[in-house]
Amino acid sequence: MTGRAVSYRDAMAAEAVRIGRAVDALPARLADEHLPRRPEWTCASCEGEPSWPCAPARVRLAEAYGRDRVGLSMYAGALLTAALDDLPREDPGELTTRFLAWLRCTCGAGSHAGAWPTIRTPSHPPSSSYARLPATGQARTGRTA
Repeated sequence: MTGRAVSYRDAMAAEAVRIGRAVDALPARLADEHLPRRPEWTCASCEGEPSWPCAPARVRLAEAYGRDRVGLSMYAGALLTAALDDLPREDPGELTTRFLAWLRCTCGAGSHAGAWPTIRTPSHPPSSSYARLPATGQARTGRTA
């Protein structure tokens, strides 16, 4: 941080550049397959699933980012912003679901199975030190349960 104040106009210009770079990087990240047709944001390759990101595009994006979920989420957010600009009459909630909801699935099911490992809960009970912690919202008294 430089400590320099940034104007709203400068911040929006920088955001527009970031979004443009995200869209420009799509052909490389998707190996020129399952690219979005803009400004409709439909898949240029899929006939059965016209909306983008289609299942193959999600898998390719997940593979491109590997285990970097945060990076993928930020990239998908930039693409969502571009889609919101291109589709002003679409419901923003539906677009958000379409572009971002698939990112949080760790169940191992669906079209992006295997993109990330399944998160499993431990098979052993919590240790006694965890059992002594107060419940959420209760004050610590210094005594154990």
